[in-house]
Amino acid sequence: MVWIKKFFVVRALNVGAFGITLIVLSEIFGNETFSAVAHNLGIALLSAGVALFLSHKDFEKAIKSKNFDDLGIKDFGPGYHSFISDGESLESFFSSCGRIKELDIVGIAMNGFIDQNRIIQRIEDKSKEGFQVRVIFADPKSDQVLVQSKVEGKGKRLVRDAQENISDFVSRFGVGESVNENVRIHVSKSVPRYFILRSGGKMIVTSYLLDGPDESVSYIYESRGGSSTPYEFYLDYINKLVEFSYTEKELKTLASYNKVETKAPL
Repeated sequence: MVWIKKFFVVRALNVGAFGITLIVLSEIFGNETFSAVAHNLGIALLSAGVALFLSHKDFEKAIKSKNFDDLGIKDFGPGYHSFISDGESLESFFSSCGRIKELDIVGIAMNGFIDQNRIIQRIEDKSKEGFQVRVIFADPKSDQVLVQSKVEGKGKRLVRDAQENISDFVSRFGVGESVNENVRIHVSKSVPRYFILRSGGKMIVTSYLLDGPDESVSYIYESRGGSSTPYEFYLDYINKLVEFSYTEKELKTLASYNKVETKAPL
C-alpha cells in the first residue's frame, strides 16, 4: 500500500509548507491583525500537516483489519495503474494465480491496456504455460459503447478501438478452439461496467465512470471460498457476461465485418 503513504505524505508536506509560509509572513508584515490571523492559521495548518503525516500508518492498519480481510479486500488505489504500472508488475500479478491457472481480462475496448502491455503476446505465452484465458470485450455495435466514448470525450474512438481489438484477437486466437484451445474471446451483449483483471483467486476491479473524477478507484479482491464476498460476486458477473456473449457464428461474422469496416476510409 505504498500509494497510501505517498498520498498522505505529499498532502502533509503541502499543508505543512503552506502553514510555515503563513507563519513566516506573519512575522514580516507589520499589520497586527493580519499577522495574528496568519500566525494562528499557520500554526493550525502546520499541526494538520503533522497529523496527516502520522495518520497514514493508522489508515493502513484499518485497511488491513480483520473485517476487510474476511471479505477478501486486500487493497485499493486510484486506478489500476496503482498496482499494474509496467510489464513486470503485470507479470507478477498473473503469476500470483497459485494453483488456479485461469486468467480473465474484461473491459469495453481496453486499447491502452492492450497496447501498453503487449497483451496479445502475453496471452499467447500464458496459454503455452497451461493457463485458461478468457478475454471479454463489449459489443461495439451497442449504443452504450458509443455513449461511454462520447462521455470520455473520444467521439467514436472507443467503438473503433473495440472493433479493431476484437478483430485482432479473433485473428490471433480464433473462435472457440479453432486456433488456441486455451484462449477464448468473447463479445458480451451486455456492456461491461467494470474493467477486471483476474488471475486465479485474485482480481483487480475498476468501475467505468460516466461522470465524476478522471479515474475510478481500483480494488484488489481475493477469494475467500464463500458465496457472499466481492471476489465471488465479480466472478459470477464475469460468467454472466460470457453467458450473454455472441455465439461462435455471430463472433466470426462480427470479426469479419469489423475488418472490412476498419479498412474503409474515415
